[in-house]
Amino acid sequence: MSGKIANYLSLLAKYLGRVKFQHETVFHSKNKEEENKDEADKIKTNSSGTKTYQQSLPHVLSNYGLDNNRQKKKKSAKVRKERRTKRRTEFLEDEERDKEREKLKEEKYLSVVDDLHKLKNYYYREYRDLLTEKIIRQRLEIKDKSEAMLASARQKEQEEREANKSKARMTKHKLVHNEDFLKNVEITETARIVNLQTKLQKEGKLKSQSDIDEFWRNIKNPNANEKYFDKNRGETPDSVFGGKIATANRPLSQINESSESSRPTTRGENWAVTQQYKHQHKGPGNRQKNNSSAAKQAMDKRFASVDMPPLHCFTMDLSEKPPDPEMINKRVQLKAIEKQRKKFMGKLHKMHQLAMANNALASRFSVVQSLNPPQILSGQTAQSTSDP
Repeated sequence: MSGKIANYLSLLAKYLGRVKFQHETVFHSKNKEEENKDEADKIKTNSSGTKTYQQSLPHVLSNYGLDNNRQKKKKSAKVRKERRTKRRTEFLEDEERDKEREKLKEEKYLSVVDDLHKLKNYYYREYRDLLTEKIIRQRLEIKDKSEAMLASARQKEQEEREANKSKARMTKHKLVHNEDFLKNVEITETARIVNLQTKLQKEGKLKSQSDIDEFWRNIKNPNANEKYFDKNRGETPDSVFGGKIATANRPLSQINESSESSRPTTRGENWAVTQQYKHQHKGPGNRQKNNSSAAKQAMDKRFASVDMPPLHCFTMDLSEKPPDPEMINKRVQLKAIEKQRKKFMGKLHKMHQLAMANNALASRFSVVQSLNPPQILSGQTAQSTSDP
């Protein structure tokens, strides 16, 4: 559209330039004829045929001002001619310049249009590539979904077929506890040590982990092992281990809770006390006494008495807590301050009212005195004389 408008304007400019040029040529030809006539008047020919110019003396009509008018007309015509030529040259230059501008504009417009077409093609190719990638991805997703659906359907069909098939029932398994084969199995040394450990734990001689560790350290001694498992000698575990199993230190046999002074609690001092056992030093004199209490200790070990601690639910204090004395003092102080403030504000309002009343009364007295002060004074004197 812009290209068509530019072509139309260029054609119109050409047409106007031609019309103007024709008009200027006609006008220029007329001026040239007038100049030729003037020159013919100046130039005179002799009888011999030689050209002679007019004398340089002033013309007779110059006294009347006619010659000056003619000269002025010639000068103005010359100036007009120069102006016309100048305008014509300027017009031609402007026309050429306009043509160049239009040409540059057209080239720029064509380059912009070409760039736009290139940009359009580039984005079209980008869109086409992205669209093809999206279509391929969607096709792959649809293919995967369809394959997964077909696989699930086939699996369901196979499961249904297998479920409908009649299965041969296996014989019911019966669990049998038969340990006769262990009689022919040779007992290893480690198994004997483990059996000895369980036996000592049942008797209450191995109570803590430290006792068990010490038992394993002593049992690894080859001399002690040979002594204990020698059937001819018949030593007991106490003689083998030197009484260390029964007299070992038990740091975890008594556990007492350390009560903190910074955190008051409702629990007792020794609420987490575990079952306490007295250390017994076995000797030839104490064996008879311990035999009578062995059953009792075994029962106490199996069924230990549990001391329930004083729980918080049994010692809760649901009564209302007394108010904080600091808060009570603050409230009393606030009430006293509020009372003093109200009293002070009452006095201040009363003083303000009295001042306003005195001001109004003084203004009234000043108005009355400004109107007729002698009458007021005479009336006051008359009243004072008539009163007694």
